[in-house]
Amino acid sequence: LGRFGLEGVHFEMDGEVYKSLLPNDETTGLPKQLTQVAPTAMIKNFAYWDVDGRWLEPSMPAACIELEKKAISMFRDLQDKSDPRVQYFSTPAKDSLNYVDSFWEMFFKTMAGDADVKKAFNEFKQNALEKKGLAEAIEEVNSLAIGLGITGK
Repeated sequence: LGRFGLEGVHFEMDGEVYKSLLPNDETTGLPKQLTQVAPTAMIKNFAYWDVDGRWLEPSMPAACIELEKKAISMFRDLQDKSDPRVQYFSTPAKDSLNYVDSFWEMFFKTMAGDADVKKAFNEFKQNALEKKGLAEAIEEVNSLAIGLGITGK
């Protein structure tokens, strides 16, 4: 409902493909986004962060859909396989790491280009994290995890 709206009102099914019924934007000629027509669709943002489904948006241009699929694939390939509880740990060294902006810059430049993903990520780790205390943060988080009986997979 939050992503596509109401069937027969905002979209219709063409086999297994969602087809937008939203009016076209006068400037771009592309279908309007659901939130422009039904602002209550924004409520989905209160429930979850829709990472895996954004590329299904029927009004997105094909090039954006392919870019989104590539991003999801890269994320899954590089995703940490550790116990998910560990990501919420707070330690002094971990809390002092400030890497979010530089990570997303690296991520989108790599995703939009033809760079080697693993090489770009390793360079990011070296430049943006290791010089800012990553080793100390890892040591603190591992110590806390071991103390709580959480072991790696």
